[in-house]
Amino acid sequence: MSEQAPATPEGEDAGDYPLYLIPQVLSREIHARGGTISAIEIRRAGRHNYRITISNAGGGGASTR
Repeated sequence: MSEQAPATPEGEDAGDYPLYLIPQVLSREIHARGGTISAIEIRRAGRHNYRITISNAGGGGASTR
């Protein structure tokens, strides 16, 4: 029954990935979100994994879905 809070109020956590998968994950997220991305943050999460956090532009972008 534990609810998980978002990683940051302005960003959405895309998850933890190994270094070799970062280009594929970024490509997938960019295509899925269209032009609404304002920032991408990649930080080492531990061992050989990296956490990707994506911040969206403030409601001005049009959805392509």
